[in-house]
Amino acid sequence: MDWVVNELKPMIDQKYRTIPFRECTGIGGSSMGGLMAFYTVIRYNQLFSKAACLSPALSLCIHQLQEEMNHHDLNKDTRVYWSFGTGEVSNVQFFLKNIQLFNDEIVRREAQSYIHIVRNGGHNEATWGKQNQLYFDVLWK
Repeated sequence: MDWVVNELKPMIDQKYRTIPFRECTGIGGSSMGGLMAFYTVIRYNQLFSKAACLSPALSLCIHQLQEEMNHHDLNKDTRVYWSFGTGEVSNVQFFLKNIQLFNDEIVRREAQSYIHIVRNGGHNEATWGKQNQLYFDVLWK
């Protein structure tokens, strides 16, 4: 993410008509991208105020994410959208527990967190694409 923050985002902000302030900057992704979106909003919260974390692969590094949360401040205007489908995980309660762990910490810090569970949703573009308007409404309105 250092490359995204230090090279890609500055290039986009310079080349295109963006509003580069953190209040107008979000990141999103699915699966590993969902994990990276969450990491980014924690680690680079001074630049990103929003994250859409679709089917995030949290279990790959849950302890490292907890450490990141412990070492970084989170602005109160931060918004995180979480989602996953019941058809993509073998243990819905376990997956939800992992998300809830971070959700609770975000709320404790007075930021906003929203969890959406897609009944029978899969780990695929079709499921994620159907959520575009929902996470747009949660993060940007």
